[in-house]
Amino acid sequence: MKRDTVSAYRARGKKTHDEIDAELARQKAESDARIEAARVKERAGRKTEGTITRDSFDGFTMGSHWIRDQFGWRRVIKVNSRSVTVKSLINNAWTDTVRFEKIREVMR
Repeated sequence: MKRDTVSAYRARGKKTHDEIDAELARQKAESDARIEAARVKERAGRKTEGTITRDSFDGFTMGSHWIRDQFGWRRVIKVNSRSVTVKSLINNAWTDTVRFEKIREVMR
């Protein structure tokens, strides 16, 4: 190969790598912006967390209340002093405990 052919080949290779790096940087910036927007949205949703207390379950009878936590709506089985017992998402024979701080909404 001639000398200028080698340098032209290297120049084209460098240009291609620079274009790829620029595109990757652009895609990363877009991804970071989407992630940050999702974080802001999640933080806005968290503002309602922690406002639920035992008093939110006044007049409770088994199965009459539903809670929404990070996994969705779940039927309340028992109200404890700091948490509620709900049906498990995996197996209806099992139960899970959800602390009041993690509850987003309560519905009758």
